[in-house]
Formats: sequence, structure tokens, C-alpha cells
Amino acid sequence: MILFFNPDRLSEICIFSIYCFYLIAFFGLFKLRKQRKDLVRPFKVPLYPLTPIIAILGAIFVMLSEIFSDLNGVLVSFVFILIGVPVYYWKVKNNSTKKYGNSNLPYFFISNRIFFLIF
Repeated sequence: MILFFNPDRLSEICIFSIYCFYLIAFFGLFKLRKQRKDLVRPFKVPLYPLTPIIAILGAIFVMLSEIFSDLNGVLVSFVFILIGVPVYYWKVKNNSTKKYGNSNLPYFFISNRIFFLIF
């Protein structure tokens, strides 16, 4: 795509989808802390829950400003995200039997933990 389109425009289009996934990760933090209290936490979020709340508000601000300033770019980002959803489920289905090292978790689960946390 970079050969046929302006690289600056491509980066503008990517911003919205990146912040969508940031927002999912921030909400996933709250969901994981609530549902899996028994997990060992080698890293603690500083000033939890204030830090993720500020991050959520910042991500929402960036996403709203993108919607108001570049609606066409937002729609293109949604198209790419929607194309990726069936690809994700196909990948999970095809890699469900592969194992990662000594873990009992599927390989794709380990490389894409954020989707497990949210969905």
C-alpha cells in the first residue's frame, strides 16, 4: 500500500485503529484484575486504577478527535479491523492444536493475549 498511497495518510488512518486496541487493552486490565485475582502479577501498574483510567480517557479523546477530523480515515480503519476479525478466528481455529514449549496454552493464545482478555 505504501507504494500507491501517501505514507502520511496511511499513518493517519492507522492512528484510530491503534487507539482502538489501546482502549481494549486498558479495559482488559480491569477485566483481568477482576476475574483472575489469583494470577501472580510480576508487574504492578503504578497508581492503579488511576493510571489506566487516565489512559482510557486519553484514548477516548484521541479517538473522538479522529472521528470529528477525519471520518473517512476512521471508516477505512474500521474496514481493516473488520477484515482482521475473521482472520483472527481462522488463525485460532488452525493453531488450536499447536503447543508452545511446555505450556498447555495454544501458541496463538500466547502471542495474542489481549484478545483472550477481552473476548
